Amino acid sequence: MEPILKYSNNVQKSTPRSGKWSLQGGHAFKELCSLYKDFEICISGIECQSISKLGIEASYKFMCGEGYHIFDKYSKCFSQVEEEISYLECKNNASNEMEEILNFRQNDQLKYFNELCHVMENYLSCCKPNVIKKCGVEAWKLVSRITTDSLQVTMPNCNVESILNV
Repeated sequence: MEPILKYSNNVQKSTPRSGKWSLQGGHAFKELCSLYKDFEICISGIECQSISKLGIEASYKFMCGEGYHIFDKYSKCFSQVEEEISYLECKNNASNEMEEILNFRQNDQLKYFNELCHVMENYLSCCKPNVIKKCGVEAWKLVSRITTDSLQVTMPNCNVESILNV
């Protein structure tokens, strides 16, 4: 677990001081992928399958590997979307919904994950038009791919495909 924890700490250290994760025109994306490459090297000899390791791989393997050039192409546009009021409303609504369901996390995990899936559905539905309008369909397909890869590991019962489809 140490390589995964070290990776997580490095990602947190690279997050802007405002606490808002932003792609900063691609700089944070490149740093994140550099950290992910270090993570891959670090875990290359590890045989176990932990949910943390699988989750990190699902979230970053495509984005920092095969899909790197596509993501790099759109990273500046994504950072511009993050600054738009309509996107910030999506993000704030999701944050508020997350706060509301936190009490389920310890008491009723099934309900928590169902509600978390609902939050994700709302967030993606809200963000989709912003990304497509500003960055285009190919950019949304990239968001869809990364979201699907990640959710298949972290929340396999959460099906958001209908929202992700263009």
